[in-house]
Amino acid sequence: MKVTLIGGASSYSPELVDGLLSRSHAFPLKRLTLMDLDAQRLEIVAHFCRRMAQRLNHPRSEEHTSELQSHSF
Repeated sequence: MKVTLIGGASSYSPELVDGLLSRSHAFPLKRLTLMDLDAQRLEIVAHFCRRMAQRLNHPRSEEHTSELQSHSF
């Protein structure tokens, strides 16, 4: 499943991402994309979410596109 979170730089995003990643057995997430207009804040939140995914050993594809101001993992 592919999910895009609009407003991904929100302070609520890491909690949502943690919930999705920790329930991967019931919610088979292949790609999660965070999108937001605030590129600087999005970079911070995306980095934090990547670290959470690594901690959970979640397999993911990862890309960064500054033109779209999105982060996928």
